[in-house]
Amino acid sequence: MTEAIKVRNLTKIYKMYSKPSDQLKEILLFNRVKLHKTHEALKDVTFDIMKNQTLGIIGENGSGKSTLLKMIVGILKPTYGEVVVNGRVSSLLELGAGFNPELTGKENVFLHGTVMGISHQEMQLKYDDIINFADIGDFIDQPVKTYSSGMFVRLAFSCAIHVDPDIMIIDEALSVGDIYFQQKSMKKIRELKESGKAILFVSHDLQSVMTLCDTVVWLENGKVVEIGPPKKIAKSYQMRLHRKNDSSLLVKKDSKTLVRNNIPNIDKRYGNGEAEILGIDFSVDGLSTETVVSGDNVVVELTIRVNEALVSPMIGLTVRDRLSNIVFATNTSQEEIYLDKLHPNSTIVVKFGFSWPHLQSGNYSLSPAIADGTQDSHIMCDWIENAFIVKSTSEKKIIGYIGLDMCDIQYTVEE
Repeated sequence: MTEAIKVRNLTKIYKMYSKPSDQLKEILLFNRVKLHKTHEALKDVTFDIMKNQTLGIIGENGSGKSTLLKMIVGILKPTYGEVVVNGRVSSLLELGAGFNPELTGKENVFLHGTVMGISHQEMQLKYDDIINFADIGDFIDQPVKTYSSGMFVRLAFSCAIHVDPDIMIIDEALSVGDIYFQQKSMKKIRELKESGKAILFVSHDLQSVMTLCDTVVWLENGKVVEIGPPKKIAKSYQMRLHRKNDSSLLVKKDSKTLVRNNIPNIDKRYGNGEAEILGIDFSVDGLSTETVVSGDNVVVELTIRVNEALVSPMIGLTVRDRLSNIVFATNTSQEEIYLDKLHPNSTIVVKFGFSWPHLQSGNYSLSPAIADGTQDSHIMCDWIENAFIVKSTSEKKIIGYIGLDMCDIQYTVEE
């Protein structure tokens, strides 16, 4: 299989001066005096993108993704190493790149064609498809500087995909558009993938990366950490983020138990104060995290201080979607776990362990509570609305609101 893009030992080093005049001084002194510091934005990066392949690049902000893309499309020159590109490249990088804000949308369409080496006559044939996909109405005849970010990315993406590229490079710019345009764009990207185009896809959305990509490159501090299958790399990346997030938790130990003293968010809190939730932790495979993949084994750990005696304590958890609909809820009483009487000045740690359901990708909130009484009749001691927000992704397509772990389908054919 032929390489569409070949990246070898790519390195980019920037000189950083404390003030602009220092650069001139260095030149005048023939570099005998060093007045700069160096920053390696990329360090010895090597990989290939084959024709008919979709390659994803992930990494935190500052990992070198944008620098890498700019060198691939020729905006930046590498300090060391080389990039070999075989075929016409169409890219959607930074919002605003390549368009003249003083020109109208229509004028920028033809300007884009000229930059891509496409004749005016050929762009005229593509024009209706471009404006129909962008769907910005009469704004096509207005200066681009009057566009909203959403309209801008609509037109830029439409131009990028309609110039018949051999290689498509897409950065995080698509996240600016509304959900309907994002869905339409993702469908178009899949069509390009199915038609055999090479695609370089850069995103923080691991769900999209796992869905679209054949291989993933993980960058960190300008270096390649790992290259491999999307599911494996995404999992490793999440685990690394887990460890970093875990360091932000304030954990202390008393004479009896491990006490977590961290509540990331409190939208609303109410109760009589006879017990108080001190901390909440969400973990996957023993590592604290704010992201989860459907099917992961998770543990939600609550630390609670008891201020007054509770005769029949009941501790629970509610999970809601972004529209505040209850997705699921549970508590110790519902699970037929009946706690003994709790005494004042004691601390209790409760861990809810379960398999995270197959949910639509998105953000979900966790609201913990402790009450005294029964499921049907109780007094609320402490309830925290939206104490923790978790980002959920799914490795399989969810049709509807929730997916099934297994669907047993049987059939017979009679001749």
